[in-house]
Order: sequence, then structure tokens, then C-alpha cells
Amino acid sequence: MKFVQHLINGLAGWIAGLLLTWGFSALWQQIFPVIDRTGQGSGMLTVLTFILLGISPIAIAGGVIGGRLPKEGGKLQQIFYAALLGALFPIPFACFLFWYTAW
Repeated sequence: MKFVQHLINGLAGWIAGLLLTWGFSALWQQIFPVIDRTGQGSGMLTVLTFILLGISPIAIAGGVIGGRLPKEGGKLQQIFYAALLGALFPIPFACFLFWYTAW
């Protein structure tokens, strides 16, 4: 039963991490104008997929760690903290990947 809860927490962290990074990618383009050096607009989707795959293990780890915080409220609060840490852990790595790929 504990393994299933770890899977749920990891999934919550992964989904939150992917959603936050996907939303951050739209914000990143507004903050730093993107110069498409290759002339291929469709290459941006490939870069975003690469970045999302790169942050996935970190988001899952954040979800599992967030789910293991001391339980004060119950399972719903544990899933909330799993999603919160799963969204916050990959932000520095995602920023580095956005910079590295010249997104």
C-alpha cells in the first residue's frame, strides 16, 4: 500500500512539474525574445519535448519527497505537497535547459 502511495505522489509531482515547465516556456518567450537561428519554427516543439523529458526525473523525485513530508492533514494534503515540490524542484534545471537550448 505504501508503494502505491509513492507512485501517486510521484505522478502528482510529475504532472505538476510538466505543467509548470510548459507554462513557464510560454512566459520565457515573453521575457526573453527568441531568435529562431535555424529558421525552423517546428523545432521549438522538439526542444520543449527535450526539456520536459529532462525535468521528468527531477519532478518525480520532488513528488516522492513531497509525499514523504510529515503527515499533518491526510492523503489529500500529502498529494498537494507532492505536487508543490514536484513543480518547484525542476525550475532551476528547466531554466538552465531553456538557456542552454537558446529557447
